[in-house]
Amino acid sequence: MAGNPNAGKTTLFNALAGTRQKVANYPGVTVEQKEAPLTLPSGKTVQLIDLPGCYSLTARSPEEQVAHDVLFGRIPGQQAPTLVLCVIDASNLERNLYLATQILDQGIPLIIVLNMMDVAREKGIHVDPSRLETLLGCAVIPTVARRGTGLNEVLKKIDSLLKDGSCLSPEIPPFIERLPERLELPVQQLAKCLSNGKPVDQRDRAQSLWFLLANIDGDEAVNLPERELQQVRQVLSDIHSTTSGLRKEESHSRYDYIAEILRRAEVRQEDHPHTPTEKLDAVFLHAVFGPILFILIFAFVFQSIFTWAAPAMEVIEQVFGRLAGFVETVLPESMFSDLLVNGIIAGVGNTVVFLPQILILFLFLGILEDTGYLARAAFIMDRLMSSVGLDGKAFIPLLSSFACAVPGIMATRTIPSRKDRLVTILIAPLMACSARLPVYTLVIGTVFTPDQKVFGFLNLGGLVMGFLYLMGIASAILIASIFKKTLFRSPKPVLLLELPTYKAPSLKNLLLLLWDRGLQFVTRAGTVILAVTVLLWGLLSFPRDPGTLAKYEKERLSITSQLEVSQEAKASEISRINGQEREELLEKSYGGRLGHFIEPVIEPLGFNWKVGVGLVASLAAREVFVSTLGVIYGISEDADENNLTLRQALHAELNPATGKPFLTARVGLSLLIFYVYACQCMSTIAIARRETNSWRWPAFMFAYMTLTAWVASFLVYSVGGWMGFD
Repeated sequence: MAGNPNAGKTTLFNALAGTRQKVANYPGVTVEQKEAPLTLPSGKTVQLIDLPGCYSLTARSPEEQVAHDVLFGRIPGQQAPTLVLCVIDASNLERNLYLATQILDQGIPLIIVLNMMDVAREKGIHVDPSRLETLLGCAVIPTVARRGTGLNEVLKKIDSLLKDGSCLSPEIPPFIERLPERLELPVQQLAKCLSNGKPVDQRDRAQSLWFLLANIDGDEAVNLPERELQQVRQVLSDIHSTTSGLRKEESHSRYDYIAEILRRAEVRQEDHPHTPTEKLDAVFLHAVFGPILFILIFAFVFQSIFTWAAPAMEVIEQVFGRLAGFVETVLPESMFSDLLVNGIIAGVGNTVVFLPQILILFLFLGILEDTGYLARAAFIMDRLMSSVGLDGKAFIPLLSSFACAVPGIMATRTIPSRKDRLVTILIAPLMACSARLPVYTLVIGTVFTPDQKVFGFLNLGGLVMGFLYLMGIASAILIASIFKKTLFRSPKPVLLLELPTYKAPSLKNLLLLLWDRGLQFVTRAGTVILAVTVLLWGLLSFPRDPGTLAKYEKERLSITSQLEVSQEAKASEISRINGQEREELLEKSYGGRLGHFIEPVIEPLGFNWKVGVGLVASLAAREVFVSTLGVIYGISEDADENNLTLRQALHAELNPATGKPFLTARVGLSLLIFYVYACQCMSTIAIARRETNSWRWPAFMFAYMTLTAWVASFLVYSVGGWMGFD
C-alpha cells in the first residue's frame, strides 16, 4: 500500500488491518514499517505492507528510498510485492497521480484506490473511475475509507488480480515509454550499462531513471550500491548534466503527461468559491483569531487531561490497593511477599494509574490530527518558529515529542536542512512528553488540592500543568534561537506544507490509536518499569543489617513482655518500632546509600535522598520516578498503612529538620521545573545517537539539559524561599 500523506492511506490500512498490525523499523533506517495479515473473500491470507507516505519515488528522503526499495525487492528478507495498492486523493488528482504513474512505470500490477470521493464531490470535482482505468491500464476503485465505502470492492479486486494477474492495456503508454529526448538518452545509456548485455525492459528503464534522479551527494545522499553510483556519475558526466537538472525535466514532463490523462479522462471541477474548508480556514488561520483559538484549544486539552482522568485514576488506585491487601492476607510474611507487594505491585501500580491521562492526551491529539487541524497548527506556529530561524516543519516533530521524544526525533528527517534538524533534535526533549505526565500529575496532585480554583472555575492544578507545557515550549524556542545564532548559523527557511481538507475524525482510527498507545504504555510498565522496579526493590531491601534487625527485635520483645501495658498500647508501640526499623534499614540499603551520596548535589534544590534515588532511577525512563517512589514508600510505610496511595504517603512525609511537610509547594515546583528541563530518558539519548550518527550531540544534549534543569530548579527553590513561598 502506497500513497501521499493525507490521502487516507492510514485510514484504509486501519480499516483493512484492524488491530493485527505490527509496527517496526526498516533495517538500517528510522522509517516505520507497518504490516498486517489480510484475509481476502476467497479465504486466502496475504501480507499487507503499509509503505511510508511519500509524494514520489524519487529518492530525496529515507521514506522515498524505502518505498522504492520495497517495490523493487531490495529490502533484506522481504520479497518484492505481488501487487500494489496506490491510495490517491480524488480531490487532488494531479498531485497524487505523480506517485501512481511512477509505480506504473515499474510494471508492477497496480490497483488505484480513488479515495476521499466525498471530499471531491464537495469540491465539485467530477471523476469517472472507469475512464481513468481505461487510460492508465489498471484497476481504479472509488472509496471513502473513513466510512468503509468501497472496501469490499478493493478486497474483491485484490483477490481477482492475484488469481489471474491480468492487466488492461493502457490507452496512454506509461510515462517511462515516452520520455522526452533529454531523459531518454541517459536512461537508455544507464539501462544498457546495468543490464550486463541482457535486453532492456520497462522495469530496467524505470530503475535507471530512479538512479539518475536520486540524491547521490551531500548530507541527504541516499544509500546506493557502489557499482550503480559509479555508473550514474559516469552517465551524468557524459551528458554534461546534473541530478537537479534531470529532476526538473522529469517533473515538468510527468506533470504534462498527467495533464493529458486528466484532459482525456474529462475530469472537471465546478466553481465552488467558498468550500467548507476555506470558510473554516478563514477563522482558524486568521492572523488574530487563529493564535487565540490555538491557545484555547490546547488549554482545553490540558484542563481535560487533569480533570477527566481523576475518577478513573481513583478506581485504578483502589484496585491495586486491594490487590496488595489481598496478597498480604494470602501469603505469609516473607521476602517474596515483600517483593510482590512493595516492589512489583507498588511500582507498576503507581505507573499504570496514569493510563487514563495518557489515553486522554492521545485521544485529543488523534482528533486534532484526523480533523486536519494539526497541519494548520504548524502554520500558526511558523511565524514564531521562523523568528528563531527554525523551519516551520520543525513544529510537527516537536508536536510528536509531546507524545514521546523518540518518534519526534525520528520525524526530524522531514526537515531539509541538516543544521535545522540538529537544532530540532536538541530541543525536542524539552517538549512535555507523555512520560512526564505521571510525574507532573503526582506532584501537582500532592501539592495542590482539587478544590483550589482560579477565577472560581479553573482548576489550579490544570493551570500549573498547562504552564509546565508552555514553559517547555517557550524554553525550546529560546534555546533554539541561541543555537541558531551560535552553533548552527543558517538562513531562515521557508515553510511549504500541504493543508489537508477538514473532515470528521474516524472513530475506528481513534480507537486503534488509543489501543496502540495504551498497549505500548502498559507493555512498558510490564517490562522496563517492572525490571527497574524489581532492581530498585533489591537495592532498597539489601543489605539487611543484622545489628539493626537484632536491635529492633529486642525492643519488640521488651514491649510484648510488659504485662501491665494494654494490647492496644502494645500494638501502637510495635507499629512505631516497625516504622523506625524500616526507615533505618532503608537508609542503610544500597539504594539509600546512593541517595545519600548524591544528596549534597540535590539538597540546594529542596530534594531529599529519596527523591534523589528517584531521579537516578528515572534515567531509564521518566515515569520510573513514580514507581521508584512507590517502592520507597511501600517499604518505608508501616504494614497497617500500605493502603495509603502514593500521593497520600508523599503528603504525610515530614522534613526531619523542620518537622513540617516535606513536599511543600516550593519543593513541588522545584521538582516540576527540574523535570521540565532534565533529559531523564535513555531511549531519547539512544535515538539521538542513531539520528546524528555520533555521541557528540547526545552528550551535549544531556549536559546542557541537566545543567539547565539544576539551575532553573535552584532558582525556583531559592527565590521561593526568599519570598516565603512555603
